[in-house]
Amino acid sequence: MERAMPARRGKFTIKFHLNGFQTEEGGSTKSAVKFISPRDSSGHGSHTASIAAARFVRNMNYGGLGTGGGRGGAPMARIAAYKACWDSGCYDSDILAASMMVSTLYPCL
Repeated sequence: MERAMPARRGKFTIKFHLNGFQTEEGGSTKSAVKFISPRDSSGHGSHTASIAAARFVRNMNYGGLGTGGGRGGAPMARIAAYKACWDSGCYDSDILAASMMVSTLYPCL
């Protein structure tokens, strides 16, 4: 099963792959997955994407400390994120499906 957020021209393209997970886990997704979506339950993917491509932000701080501005390393970049790993692990077929989608959509990469 491949699902995607609505296609639109913007900063992010986010998709996820679930066939391998469902095959290995016997079709059950209730106990092993927090979100059957591209959503990032731990925040790691969102955090790394913002480090890479965040636009400039003024007056930011952490716990009231270090107020200033900041931006990601490539603020004009666009991000395509493909979720292929779940709480119970990463499945080869889901990783391959995501890789194939990237190579189909972006053949120059």
